[in-house]
Amino acid sequence: MYFDADLYDRRQPLDSVIHFLTVTLKELNWNDGRKNVVMDVGCGPGNTTIEWILPLFSNLDKLIALDSLPSMIEIATAKNCHPKVEYYIADFNDRSAVERWKGEITKLISVNCFHWLKDQEKCFQLVYNLLQPGGEAACYFLLGSYFYDAMIQIKSDPKWKDHLEALMTISSTDATCTGVHHHFWQIFSSATDKVLS
Repeated sequence: MYFDADLYDRRQPLDSVIHFLTVTLKELNWNDGRKNVVMDVGCGPGNTTIEWILPLFSNLDKLIALDSLPSMIEIATAKNCHPKVEYYIADFNDRSAVERWKGEITKLISVNCFHWLKDQEKCFQLVYNLLQPGGEAACYFLLGSYFYDAMIQIKSDPKWKDHLEALMTISSTDATCTGVHHHFWQIFSSATDKVLS
């Protein structure tokens, strides 16, 4: 997968992401004053981690920020460092990359990452395994976008199929915007059923 870390570093989060981080998480009482070990999955170049996630927690032990791309972590450590933030190159698709934090995380946040993961069900199970008992996760990801429809249509063209294979992880949906919502709900339900049984 290719994402330009410099471009990501220059952009501001969408208004809906800012609302999710500043309003929704506050309504969920995420800054309850308890000591937290927070994980940011898909941190990119770290600007959202530092500007929006870090200020959410008044009593932070540490914030573990992960991204699968070395270029993202390189920018994050150079431009967005903080004594309580630890950046790691880790592919969330690979359980072994994050096992060292099993049962340690009190809060897990992921912004615009889960729709790129290859096996979302496995990744939701992994989230559950990383959390301490009583830990919480909040994931912001696309449930509907005409981007998916366009990419799936382009991917079906033999000229582009091989080029988009690595990029398109959402191909298991029914190829419509409304199908993405149903797809993620089924994955989440299945993952939690497996973890709880």
